[in-house]
Amino acid sequence: YILTVLSSLFLAVYFYILLTSFDIFPPAAAISTILLVCNKYFIGFPVWNYFQINDLILLIAISISFYALFKGKWMLLMLALVVGAFSRETILLMLPMPLLYLIEKGNIRRDGLKAIIAIIPSVIVFLLIRTLIPAPGNGPIEAFMEHSHKIASRGFWYGLFIGATAPVSLIPIVFLKETVQFFKENKYFLIYLIMVFVAALFGRNNERLIAPAFIVIYWLLAKIIQRYVYPHG
Repeated sequence: YILTVLSSLFLAVYFYILLTSFDIFPPAAAISTILLVCNKYFIGFPVWNYFQINDLILLIAISISFYALFKGKWMLLMLALVVGAFSRETILLMLPMPLLYLIEKGNIRRDGLKAIIAIIPSVIVFLLIRTLIPAPGNGPIEAFMEHSHKIASRGFWYGLFIGATAPVSLIPIVFLKETVQFFKENKYFLIYLIMVFVAALFGRNNERLIAPAFIVIYWLLAKIIQRYVYPHG
């Protein structure tokens, strides 16, 4: 329980630092961080059910991974991905991000090899865990076959796009122009969201499965808050 509380606090502080490190004014970053902390599913549930500490570790690993990627800190990226691989297999969603980011920024020739080297250890860790530690339940293909039918359920769509981020779910739609512009400038974030959505088809708990999208959602909220609430910092 103590580790869970400390992890949740670290996640909040680090997310605030992450936002302020990339041109988000402190007031907007603070409001967006508070909204994240108040999220029932992304933070509230793993703190309440503290045996799910791996969920928080995963979110921390994702935050550090994006920070390391944007700053070109390849060793830090490698360590964050390895820690994420030990927490949950969902960290695999991060593996294409370095290459996609470098392609979009035009730096693939310069840093592509560094990105691949940073990715490889986490892949090895993931494969070793899957190979050496027997786990009950279905494999990926069986899980997809079992749960993918929920795409036809209204509850699935509600859980992903409304319930998971309530009460701020509709803000990106209300500020649609800013949302479109955000994804135009950060296409890798859009691809990441699509991959998170696809990954949600492999399990039962929709809100928990969409949690890795937190960094994109609350980064976008910080951008909107900065423009309309604290436009001058």
